[in-house]
Amino acid sequence: TFGSGRYGQLGHGTDSTHGTPAMVMAMQCKSVVGVACGGFHLCLWTNEDELYTCGLGQYGRLGHGTEENQILPTFVQALRRVARIAGAACGMVHSLVWTEDDELYSFGGNSDGQLGLGDLRPREMPTAGSEGGRVGEEGRSWGGPYHLKKKKNN
Repeated sequence: TFGSGRYGQLGHGTDSTHGTPAMVMAMQCKSVVGVACGGFHLCLWTNEDELYTCGLGQYGRLGHGTEENQILPTFVQALRRVARIAGAACGMVHSLVWTEDDELYSFGGNSDGQLGLGDLRPREMPTAGSEGGRVGEEGRSWGGPYHLKKKKNN
């Protein structure tokens, strides 16, 4: 990873900025299959269906049940029993995770309803969306700073 590490979002164990790509040493023994970047946080998922997050913990956007910052990728315990993780997206203050079984989980800031849970309360833990958290046949979802966007499956 490279860029601003102000809140530890690069996962290098510091809050330093990196001007060139550097390996995230804490993940070197893991097979990372995807990465999503938010404004101040990062989600990484592995082929072992593990989600790791790091960076600014404000609003619970890291999914660890607290607002504590993480300068190293930290396993999201609340998702340890979900089906295969298919992807993740990071907004400015929230995160979304979906599985191959089309389950959708969201966590973090929710001042504009961006978690899709029918209210405006933030969540510090991954929470299944309405109707069982299913993405369904309509498509997959990605988050922007304050929104959720669906893309039809083709």
